[in-house]
Amino acid sequence: MDDAVVADAAAIVETLADPVTDNLSSNPSPPPTCEHSTPPHAAIRMFLEALGVPPQQVPASLEGQTALYHSRLNLTASGC
Repeated sequence: MDDAVVADAAAIVETLADPVTDNLSSNPSPPPTCEHSTPPHAAIRMFLEALGVPPQQVPASLEGQTALYHSRLNLTASGC
């Protein structure tokens, strides 16, 4: 896998990190609210783009995005 893709994916994971576990630090922040959460379609779009899918090829529907994400993961896992 390309180092840039791994770095992009790591950055996305860090951005979407679970705020609940972040609250375990010595400096707790207020609990997250729904208004600050990333919608599922936006999160999957970010992962797809990190996996190298051009933005214009990302399906509009959440179901289409999810199917493409799973197929890209299967390709990545098989080494293609």
